[in-house]
Amino acid sequence: MNIDPEEGYLSVTFEGKLDQTVMMTMPDTIRSECDKRGCKSVLINCLMLSGTGLTTSQRFFIGEKIARVLRGIRMAVVWPLKDIDGFTERVATNRGGRMIVTSDLEHARQWLLSDPED
Repeated sequence: MNIDPEEGYLSVTFEGKLDQTVMMTMPDTIRSECDKRGCKSVLINCLMLSGTGLTTSQRFFIGEKIARVLRGIRMAVVWPLKDIDGFTERVATNRGGRMIVTSDLEHARQWLLSDPED
């Protein structure tokens, strides 16, 4: 996991094979980094990650944790298109999270830098 500040948001990039432990602790790590850096938006790029076909229960638990831990932080997740079904995003947003999941890196950046009320 690489964490880099960008203009207007924090950029987090994952590479290699998906590690379930890292994925479940990711919201806590991001919360800590955002609190430390004073950022309110984060882009998570997982396009270089393999093994992204999560089960429904894994998608539920990560969406629930994102909403709980990252409340107040806008998050755009860039995920391989073949594994996007919208469930994690719905779980998080139904619980007050502000996030999108997309396969388009530029769309994710634009959303993060847009008016937070959009």
